[in-house]
Amino acid sequence: MKNLQQLFLLGFCAIITACGTTKPITTNTNSGVYDENLGSYLKKYAEVPAPEKVKITQESITQKPIRQPVNQVVTIKKTTAELPNRHDNVQMDTLMSALYEFNKTVKSVQGYRISVYSGSDRQEAQKIENNIERNLQERADMSYDKPNFRVRVGSFIQRLEAYKTYKKLHKVYPNAIIVLDKINIDARRKR
Repeated sequence: MKNLQQLFLLGFCAIITACGTTKPITTNTNSGVYDENLGSYLKKYAEVPAPEKVKITQESITQKPIRQPVNQVVTIKKTTAELPNRHDNVQMDTLMSALYEFNKTVKSVQGYRISVYSGSDRQEAQKIENNIERNLQERADMSYDKPNFRVRVGSFIQRLEAYKTYKKLHKVYPNAIIVLDKINIDARRKR
């Protein structure tokens, strides 16, 4: 233990002496004294002249600003040279109509539902579905995927939206969970 203390003291003294004040580095060479300042070796550039000051007077302004009350609509007439080309609008219209037609073909999206029951007992599934619709005023759907009946509630695009309903259902059905599922867009619009 004593050797460890002596070793520590010796290391501490070595650190203190190494961290003492240092003198600036100057060496005598053939060309003179070495100096840390290397600014004398940097390339010199000509100074950039300051920009001219422009004085704005009423005569230099060709058009007075339009000052209208905020509630009034200001119409600005454009010349035909400033309007976009007609073919650009046709291409945009074609693209937008194609996107609209594609969106009409999409029947479902990825979303969230709350799974309340999954089991082989049909009467139990129907009882839970009726209880949710009567007592909790939520729309429940029962489906059959061999060999189980499933009761799921809601059609949610965002998980946070599903979580609000989940908290209400979890009090009555502690086994309820939020699951990823395909959401029928038409059924969601009818809600």
